[in-house]
Amino acid sequence: AEVVTGAGAARERPRTKQASAPSPLSPLEAYELLGVGVTTRREELERAFRNRSLTCHPDKVAHLDVEFQALADHKFKRLIEAFRLLTELHPS
Repeated sequence: AEVVTGAGAARERPRTKQASAPSPLSPLEAYELLGVGVTTRREELERAFRNRSLTCHPDKVAHLDVEFQALADHKFKRLIEAFRLLTELHPS
C-alpha cells in the first residue's frame, strides 16, 4: 500500500485490485469447461473448443462494454488452457 504523507500520514491508501493469474485447471475442470466427456476423441475436443470460443472470442465481443470484454477475455483464456491440456492427454 502507498503511504500518504501530510494530514493523513497514519492512513494507508488501498491498492487497486489487480487481476490475478488464473489457477491451473485440473483435467476434470477442463472437460467440464469444454462441455465434453472423458472419453471424447480429439476431433470432438476441437469442435467443442471452436463452438465454445465463438461466444467469448475477442473479435466477437469487441463491440460490447469493457466489463463484458474483460469477462469474455478471461473465459477465452481458460478455454485455451483447457484445450491445450486436453489435447496433451488426447494426442491423436
